Amino acid sequence: MKSIKTFLLIILTAGMHYVQSQVTYTSIDYSTNKQNTLSSFTKNIALNKDYSYRELLKDARENQATYLIGTKRLSSKKLLKILKKESRAASNYKEFEENFSTSYKQIFDNIDPKERISIFKNLQKSNLGNYIRSLPTIL
Repeated sequence: MKSIKTFLLIILTAGMHYVQSQVTYTSIDYSTNKQNTLSSFTKNIALNKDYSYRELLKDARENQATYLIGTKRLSSKKLLKILKKESRAASNYKEFEENFSTSYKQIFDNIDPKERISIFKNLQKSNLGNYIRSLPTIL
């Protein structure tokens, strides 16, 4: 009787240890994968020298990738549109940062600060207001 209890205790402990190790492995793997995916998306926008909003939007539509940010899932298309909207509303980086951090705090927190500056600059290139301001004035 004592040996049966010991045997069951060993099996139960080994089973619990196995389940715990699988849960820990899965959660670590998932969070690492999620951050890498969002990071690769934002790096694509930030580091793209030949930036074209239309091309990025086309790729985002075809991509069908989704990103888990907080409790919400956002498509790459939706995320790109949010970034574009926030950059269009701001006249400088400081204003962009303030508006973006209040409107979309969870997205803001998941993007590297160095990448945010480059994203803002690239998204500003294709703003109509900036294009008009860069045209020479006629007196």
